[in-house]
Formats: sequence, C-alpha cells, structure tokens
Amino acid sequence: MTEITPENSQNTAIAVAYLCTGIFLVIFFVVLMYGPNYNVKLGDPFVAGIIAFICVMPPFLPSLVAFLKSHLAGVAIAGFTFQFDKAGEDFRAETYAGDEEVRQMAGMQEHYKDVANAAGAMTTGSSTLINMVDEIIIKKHEQCFVNLFTGHTWLPANLYFFVYHLSRETLVRQVFFIETGPTGEEFVGMAAPREILAGLEKAFPEYRNAVDQMNKKSASFRDSGSHYFLYLREEYQKTQQAPVLWLDSKTLLGCIGNFLHRDQFGPGECLSEEDIRTILRNKYPYIAAVKNGRFVAAVNRDEFALKFARKTLCVKK
Repeated sequence: MTEITPENSQNTAIAVAYLCTGIFLVIFFVVLMYGPNYNVKLGDPFVAGIIAFICVMPPFLPSLVAFLKSHLAGVAIAGFTFQFDKAGEDFRAETYAGDEEVRQMAGMQEHYKDVANAAGAMTTGSSTLINMVDEIIIKKHEQCFVNLFTGHTWLPANLYFFVYHLSRETLVRQVFFIETGPTGEEFVGMAAPREILAGLEKAFPEYRNAVDQMNKKSASFRDSGSHYFLYLREEYQKTQQAPVLWLDSKTLLGCIGNFLHRDQFGPGECLSEEDIRTILRNKYPYIAAVKNGRFVAAVNRDEFALKFARKTLCVKK
C-alpha cells in the first residue's frame, strides 16, 4: 500500500493542476478554431474560455473546494460572503471539569441536614477544592466552569471558598455556571470571581468573616480549608441551625442574582452580523455560545476579534 505523505499529496495536486490546464487549453482552442463554423460568437475568446471552463471544472470541483477550504476562510463576492469554516470551530475553549471530584465532595455532605455539620465535613474534605484550584493554576485557565448538575452538588460556602482562591491564586477572569437540563448542559449565567464573592458576601456575611479569621492565622494555601470551614462550623453552632442550601439555577440566582450575567449568542453554520456585534461589543472577556438552550462553549472576545480581523481578508494565517 502506498503511504500518503505531504510530499505525495503536493505532487498529486501539481499533476491535477497540469492536467486541468492542459484540458482547458485543448477545449479552448478547439472551440475558438472550429466554433465559428456553427456560431460566430464562438469565435470570441471570452466565450470560448467560458465553455472550456464549464467543461473542465466539474470533475475537479471536489478537489478545488477541498483546496480552497484548507487555504481560505471564505470567499466574498459583491457583498456576499460564503464561509467555509463552521462557526463551532471558532468556539473551542480549554475547560477544566472537576465534576467527579465535586460529586465525591458533595457525597460527604449530602446526608447532613444543617450547615454546621456540612461545614464540619469540609474541614477535611476541602482538599478537593484545593486540588481543583491547583489544576487550574497548572493549566493557566482564564475561565472556569462550575457545573451545578441538577442541584445537590455545590453549597454556597464551598463555592465561596473555591472562588476566593480562584481570585487570589489563578488567572481566571470569568466563571461560567451550567446545569443539567432537558437539552443537556444548559447555560445558567457567568460572573467575574470578584462579583461572585461580592454577591455571596452580601447573602452570607459569615463567609467573609471566616476568610478574615483564616488569614489572621496565616494559613497556607493548602491548609486554608480546615481553618475556613472550622470557623464556619463554630459560628453556625452558636446560632440556630440553618438547613443546607444546595445550589441550582434558582437558588444561585437568589444568592448572586444581581451579579450574574447572561450575555450569549446562538452560533450556527455561519455567524450573523448581529452575532458578531454581540461578541465584539461584549464588555466581559468571555461570552457564552448557547444553541437551543444548550451551552456550547465560552468564546474569548479578544481572540475572536483578532480572528475576525484576519478573516475579513478571507485569508488564513
């Protein structure tokens, strides 16, 4: 079996080009020389060229389209733009999914009915959140996805601790919240880490107090969880025991609703003019691509702007 290599592919393309050109010239000159015997207009070189082109191109159209698709982003003619690339190819973003770890963490707390005991379980279980932050640090992600699933996965205190370290230890600029719905992973909203912290501190002032106590003890990054959750447990034990609040789209909205944003667009085969405006005018570094209610990806506004500037020339770098 012959091995297909870039060199073989290039030689094949050259051979096809020569063959195509030869056939075109033969037809062109035959029409030009003998065509006037049937119709005087066939003696026009322009008409002969069109006829030769029509005769030659059909067998080579698949190869031509494949070539253009690998070298051009699109073709613009008289204001009409045909885009070769599917919109989805521009919306790939690195993600970090600690879904399995989060579910295991929730498993340690799900049988507790009050916040004090739930916080107590996290004095040792907080290492899960620390490991998740570590992974994000290593991969240098600028966005993070928090999957609420169907609820019973994230508690507000856990989310606050996680986002607090995102804001201090990582490059994360935006957090996306998704949940499991009828269409799959559905978009709930997004916010900057500082906005999430501000919303949770307003709803639960004790979280900020716990962090302050943690910092007073000069707790290291890896040991911070035991101090944070221990303080929360002691504070909750002094007061009336509150029931555990699991986060889903509704309860999250109740906690940080004023800080949650839902900027999005619906990607199709090609982006509409309105989609492009929505992305470029977005005041946040990332925007959600949502199709039929399902979360597709987080789109980096600045990277998209650069790609868009290049593609207006219809040439790929």
